[in-house]
Amino acid sequence: MFDYHKAFKDVLSDMLPEAKQSDSVPGLYTIQEGDTFWSIALKDGKEGITVEDLIVANPCVDPSKLKVSQTIKFGLAQNSYTSKPETSKKYQSEYKYPLSSGVFKSGSTDKIAIMQIQNTLNAVTFMCGIVDGIYGAKTKGAVTRFQKVYLPYEVDGVFGPRTKTKLQAVLKSKGF
Repeated sequence: MFDYHKAFKDVLSDMLPEAKQSDSVPGLYTIQEGDTFWSIALKDGKEGITVEDLIVANPCVDPSKLKVSQTIKFGLAQNSYTSKPETSKKYQSEYKYPLSSGVFKSGSTDKIAIMQIQNTLNAVTFMCGIVDGIYGAKTKGAVTRFQKVYLPYEVDGVFGPRTKTKLQAVLKSKGF
């Protein structure tokens, strides 16, 4: 059988000047069978181009209707998508429910920090009872329940940095 693809490829390569291969990201990318913006972004590595970059750099291209041999902008896409910060970062004391840094567990004596934890847990409906500044059974139980829901692989009843970070994220998602 005669391979037309090979024949045309050979003829075209004889007629056209040799393409230069650059070490940097190419300026254009030709869509191949099975490509999606996600797979194209992954080809550039984890620190490279994102899907959002590709969408912004190619406004006339519908990502759900890519066609084989279609050309998109690739090299100039990196960092073309910049998310706008919603608000500037505030000091922890400026939040409605501030949380102290550190590790707190049964027997901890920092009343103010424990009261902050108790107030915050009560605000996100993981009730720990009266806000008294004592890391007792009810506070430990509330922290444990919170961890079971949001940190299921780190359930120990101890309020540490990972629990604090997740609790702050839950507060933000609830509008506090």
